[in-house]
Amino acid sequence: MAGLGFKDFANGNVLTGDELDGYLMQQSVMRFANAAARDNALTAVKADGMLAYTTADTVLAQYDGNGWVPLESQWQTWTPSWTGGTTSPSFGSAPRTGHWRYAGGMVVGYFKVTMNASTTYGNGAWLLSLPVNAHADWAFTAPVGQVSCFDASASALMQRDAWTVGSPSSFGIGDQSGTRIAAALPFTWTTNDILTVSVRYRPA
Repeated sequence: MAGLGFKDFANGNVLTGDELDGYLMQQSVMRFANAAARDNALTAVKADGMLAYTTADTVLAQYDGNGWVPLESQWQTWTPSWTGGTTSPSFGSAPRTGHWRYAGGMVVGYFKVTMNASTTYGNGAWLLSLPVNAHADWAFTAPVGQVSCFDASASALMQRDAWTVGSPSSFGIGDQSGTRIAAALPFTWTTNDILTVSVRYRPA
């Protein structure tokens, strides 16, 4: 197949159609409005190693022979959905910031919230949504990141792990024994307490 490796063209060489497709088109970074436009345009010509950029989500992806693998993207905002086992909590108007991106084929993200008087903490173990679904290898009880729990009244910082809990779309927060945090764990959450999340995992 023309286009594998590198070819140094010299003056007077004839550039064939196969070489134009193989060395230029299939090794270029093509730009499309979105993934649907990319897939429609490249249905019959996809090749291993092909790169394409989609402007709608700012994602650079590589075709690996089976599908498009996201490699890099610009930062995007992330505010996870927050649910509880019985009654869901709510951030209310609590100050929060979060961002995520593709980096090196992984999802990396950061989220921080400082609880305030409008925050409610629900009942039951907490779950927070991931910015994009985790790969099947990470979908069922697998580590996706780390969490800091800051108890403002005691000026104490406690570290926990973020784990998927039977789903590729969300994570719980637990200690080494598997006990997941909730309204009264690892302390009774209240105003000025801070939850900080850092995730890194393979996307679906």
